[in-house]
Amino acid sequence: MQTNHRHRSLSGCWEPRCFWSWRPAGTQTTPTTTFDLSVTAVDGDVVSDPAGIDTAAGDTSFAFDEGTEVTLTASADAGFVFDGWSGDCDATTGNECTVTMDAAKSVTATFVVETDPTTPST
Repeated sequence: MQTNHRHRSLSGCWEPRCFWSWRPAGTQTTPTTTFDLSVTAVDGDVVSDPAGIDTAAGDTSFAFDEGTEVTLTASADAGFVFDGWSGDCDATTGNECTVTMDAAKSVTATFVVETDPTTPST
């Protein structure tokens, strides 16, 4: 009498590959949640760390992973100075704004014309 030592998998596949296609518990991949960060900057540029936002290159919006802490840094164009942040900054220090991505966020960097302190006002 001949004994068949093959076992059938639950999927009905008889190939040896079918018996090694499982993943141990805890190794399943889950989709990552992302949220959009949109930045507006006129008369200056804003870049992000981690990378994704670079308004000078036209990259004004980026989907960051949930929980990511994004630092935005503003730089004024020639003839302008950075004046401040508005919107969804969690914290600001000088020309930097920190945003924690737990929802879609929007931030605006404001720049004003640089004035020459030696020129008398009229």
